[in-house]
Amino acid sequence: MNKKLSLLLLLSITIISLSAISATELSDNNTHTESLTQTQHTQVEANDQDDILKEDNTKTQKTINKNKQDNAKNKEAINISINNTITRSNSTDKTPLTISGNTYLNLSNNLSEILKNLELNTKIDYGNKNILDISKDDLSNIKNITIGNYTNIKDSIIGNYTNIKNSTLNNLTNIIDEIDNITLGRNATKVTVDPVKGVIGENITFIAHVTDTKGKAVTGGNLVFKVNGKTLKTNGRFDTIAFPWKFKVNNGKVTATIKADSYLRNAKNLTATYSGSFQYKSATSKVVTAQIKKRNAKLTVTATPKKQKQYDIITLTAKIQDKTPNYKNKTAINENTKVLFKINGKTIKNLLGRNVLVNIVNGKASYNYTVPRGMGGITKEGKIRNYNVEAVLVSDSFYPDTRAKTTFNVKRSPVTLNIVKTYVTSSNKLSVLATIKDYKNRYVLGNSTIALKINGKTYVNPSTNKKQTFKVSRGIVLLLLQQVSKDIKIKKVMLVTGARQAYLGARNETTDITKSSLKLNLSFL
Repeated sequence: MNKKLSLLLLLSITIISLSAISATELSDNNTHTESLTQTQHTQVEANDQDDILKEDNTKTQKTINKNKQDNAKNKEAINISINNTITRSNSTDKTPLTISGNTYLNLSNNLSEILKNLELNTKIDYGNKNILDISKDDLSNIKNITIGNYTNIKDSIIGNYTNIKNSTLNNLTNIIDEIDNITLGRNATKVTVDPVKGVIGENITFIAHVTDTKGKAVTGGNLVFKVNGKTLKTNGRFDTIAFPWKFKVNNGKVTATIKADSYLRNAKNLTATYSGSFQYKSATSKVVTAQIKKRNAKLTVTATPKKQKQYDIITLTAKIQDKTPNYKNKTAINENTKVLFKINGKTIKNLLGRNVLVNIVNGKASYNYTVPRGMGGITKEGKIRNYNVEAVLVSDSFYPDTRAKTTFNVKRSPVTLNIVKTYVTSSNKLSVLATIKDYKNRYVLGNSTIALKINGKTYVNPSTNKKQTFKVSRGIVLLLLQQVSKDIKIKKVMLVTGARQAYLGARNETTDITKSSLKLNLSFL
């Protein structure tokens, strides 16, 4: 803003100084004209001198006309009225310089020194009272203006820009931009930016070209790149609040190389904006496409060992290879990349019920999977059960289809069937308490089928006269008051459980039979 305000004041100061010069130039012209007239009257009798005088008069008139034409050429379409005084700050001479009347002046090169180091401490009004036309060619030589107090700008006519009223210093940007363009005659520019194609994790280069309307390369001014309307920052990102990254324009070209991060996956619209300079106007390019693709990877997975017991560990290992064409980033496979494992389509979760995500380190992700208690080893049809393992790559940088599969099997757990107590009543009713536990001495899960044998023969229900088996749950056997035929003396009791999906079969026999008691001791449970 300070630079542009200085330019606005500079125009006013230039005009004021020009008035002081104008009086001297006009006086010289009048003196010269009077001298010529006196000479013509003095030599009127000499015929041989008359033609010479006429020729001199003609040349003088041509010179005056040419000066007027030059003045007209140098006029700028900017009308300024100043109704106050200016003092010289670099001199002890504080005589006020006052401008009045309608005077047309040209700025000559030797005025530059006169116009330096002026101090303006007054209000500026723009109007149509006093019109001074300023040559734009020498304005760039005026420097070191000291800014004083400036308030309202009213009823300005700046070239074709009219009706600019009541602007304060905080709202002068648009006005000063117009003065910049009109007064200094800045050249229009054209900005083009090359479309960008790249891959996440690799370097991408933005290239912009700045030329004038004749195609000449521009030097000077700054340029910024924008993606989806967001400016590239000094930290090489578009998605932060850091300072804008401004690039100097040199020989019509600007390049910027950054690493394509995953957030640029949604980048679509790329533009470049040129700030302009004292010589060139600002400009913005048309929108071009920014296309950032994800990386490609190959994944393999293994399960070790291939067959394992319940409670033991199977190590699931995923190996990942970066298959991005012509890639140079050798570490991208380890940056913010993870693997999740699924078993039979269900993602492995932690104790809180959240998905387990394993970090990739040196192209590998491993997870120790504990075969859970009660995990089946065969199908209902008695065939070996295959558990399908799937490893899935999780990354914003790689395509999500990257996955691989393998299988493992589970050994069925041996079980122990323990008869705790056997009771028989005087009416020959049998009760049996027993447990079924796995090889870790924990109760088996699920339902089990129990066959009861008395004296080596399968139990027959007297009421139905049919063999009978019993269903028990979670490894607890509780057979209460099962009626046994009264003609059978119970000497031995055997329990048998068959093999099932997660467990092998087992049996146990006892001759320790307690008689005539209806009170059962369930403390073992």
